[in-house]
Amino acid sequence: MTQLLIIEDNFICQQIYRSLLSDDYQLTLAETAQQALETLTNQFFNCILLDLGLPDQRGEEILPLIRANPLHKDTTIIVISAHVDESLGQQCLALGANHIYIKPILPTMLRQVVENAMVH
Repeated sequence: MTQLLIIEDNFICQQIYRSLLSDDYQLTLAETAQQALETLTNQFFNCILLDLGLPDQRGEEILPLIRANPLHKDTTIIVISAHVDESLGQQCLALGANHIYIKPILPTMLRQVVENAMVH
Protein backbone atom coordinates (compact mmCIF):
# COMPACT_ATOMS: atom_id res chain seq x y z
CA MET A 1 0.00 0.00 0.00
CA THR A 2 1.20 3.53 -0.75
CA GLN A 3 2.83 5.17 2.28
CA LEU A 4 1.71 8.73 3.05
CA LEU A 5 3.15 10.96 5.79
CA ILE A 6 0.92 13.77 7.01
CA ILE A 7 2.79 16.54 8.82
CA GLU A 8 -0.03 18.56 10.34
CA ASP A 9 -0.66 19.91 13.84
CA ASN A 10 -4.31 20.91 13.42
CA PHE A 11 -6.58 18.18 14.81
CA ILE A 12 -9.49 18.96 12.48
CA CYS A 13 -7.24 18.83 9.41
CA GLN A 14 -5.77 15.54 10.67
CA GLN A 15 -9.25 14.05 10.94
CA ILE A 16 -10.23 15.28 7.48
CA TYR A 17 -7.09 13.83 5.91
CA ARG A 18 -7.58 10.56 7.77
CA SER A 19 -11.22 10.19 6.72
CA LEU A 20 -10.48 11.01 3.07
CA LEU A 21 -7.26 9.08 2.57
CA SER A 22 -7.10 6.12 4.97
CA ASP A 23 -8.96 3.71 2.67
CA ASP A 24 -6.40 4.02 -0.12
CA TYR A 25 -3.16 4.91 1.67
CA GLN A 26 -1.18 3.76 4.68
CA LEU A 27 -1.14 6.95 6.77
CA THR A 28 1.42 8.08 9.32
CA LEU A 29 0.85 11.28 11.24
CA ALA A 30 3.42 13.71 12.63
CA GLU A 31 2.24 16.76 14.57
CA THR A 32 5.62 18.52 14.78
CA ALA A 33 8.66 18.99 12.59
CA GLN A 34 10.73 16.99 15.07
CA GLN A 35 8.32 14.03 14.93
CA ALA A 36 8.34 14.19 11.15
CA LEU A 37 12.13 14.26 10.86
CA GLU A 38 12.47 11.36 13.31
CA THR A 39 9.91 9.34 11.35
CA LEU A 40 11.59 10.15 8.04
CA THR A 41 14.98 8.98 9.32
CA ASN A 42 14.27 5.31 8.72
CA GLN A 43 10.90 4.98 7.02
CA PHE A 44 10.14 5.44 3.32
CA PHE A 45 7.07 7.39 2.18
CA ASN A 46 5.71 7.73 -1.34
CA CYS A 47 4.19 11.12 -0.56
CA ILE A 48 4.35 13.75 2.19
CA LEU A 49 1.62 16.29 2.97
CA LEU A 50 3.31 19.21 4.73
CA ASP A 51 1.72 22.07 6.65
CA LEU A 52 3.97 25.12 7.03
CA GLY A 53 2.59 26.37 10.35
CA LEU A 54 4.01 23.73 12.68
CA PRO A 55 4.42 24.46 16.40
CA ASP A 56 8.15 23.80 16.67
CA GLN A 57 9.58 24.78 13.28
CA ARG A 58 8.34 26.25 10.02
CA GLY A 59 7.52 23.68 7.36
CA GLU A 60 9.70 25.43 4.78
CA GLU A 61 12.66 25.03 7.15
CA ILE A 62 12.39 21.25 7.12
CA LEU A 63 12.00 20.90 3.34
CA PRO A 64 15.78 20.87 2.72
CA LEU A 65 16.23 18.44 5.63
CA ILE A 66 13.71 16.06 4.07
CA ARG A 67 15.39 16.31 0.67
CA ALA A 68 18.83 15.72 2.22
CA ASN A 69 17.71 12.26 3.33
CA PRO A 70 18.52 9.77 0.52
CA LEU A 71 15.26 7.93 1.25
CA HIS A 72 13.29 11.04 0.36
CA LYS A 73 15.24 12.86 -2.31
CA ASP A 74 12.54 11.89 -4.84
CA THR A 75 9.49 11.64 -2.56
CA THR A 76 6.56 13.78 -3.65
CA ILE A 77 6.05 16.64 -1.18
CA ILE A 78 2.75 18.50 -1.25
CA VAL A 79 2.56 21.68 0.82
CA ILE A 80 -0.99 22.33 2.03
CA SER A 81 -1.10 25.40 4.22
CA ALA A 82 -3.08 28.53 4.97
CA HIS A 83 0.19 30.41 5.42
CA VAL A 84 1.36 30.64 1.80
CA ASP A 85 1.77 33.73 -0.34
CA GLU A 86 3.36 33.80 -3.78
CA SER A 87 6.86 34.48 -2.47
CA LEU A 88 6.71 31.71 0.13
CA GLY A 89 5.23 29.33 -2.43
CA GLN A 90 8.17 29.97 -4.77
CA GLN A 91 10.58 29.49 -1.87
CA CYS A 92 8.98 26.14 -1.00
CA LEU A 93 9.24 24.96 -4.60
CA ALA A 94 12.90 25.99 -4.68
CA LEU A 95 13.50 24.09 -1.42
CA GLY A 96 12.04 20.87 -2.79
CA ALA A 97 8.24 20.93 -2.63
CA ASN A 98 6.53 19.48 -5.69
CA HIS A 99 3.13 21.13 -5.26
CA ILE A 100 1.64 23.99 -3.22
CA TYR A 101 -2.02 24.29 -2.20
CA ILE A 102 -3.68 26.87 0.01
CA LYS A 103 -6.13 25.85 2.74
CA PRO A 104 -8.96 25.42 2.84
CA ILE A 105 -8.81 22.67 0.23
CA LEU A 106 -11.98 20.91 -0.86
CA PRO A 107 -12.12 17.22 0.11
CA THR A 108 -12.54 16.09 -3.50
CA MET A 109 -9.60 18.25 -4.52
CA LEU A 110 -7.42 16.79 -1.76
CA ARG A 111 -8.02 13.24 -2.98
CA GLN A 112 -7.36 14.31 -6.56
CA VAL A 113 -4.16 16.15 -5.61
CA VAL A 114 -2.75 13.09 -3.85
CA GLU A 115 -3.85 10.69 -6.59
CA ASN A 116 -2.31 12.90 -9.30
CA ALA A 117 0.92 13.22 -7.34
CA MET A 118 1.19 9.44 -7.10
CA VAL A 119 0.83 9.07 -10.87
CA HIS A 120 3.50 11.64 -11.77
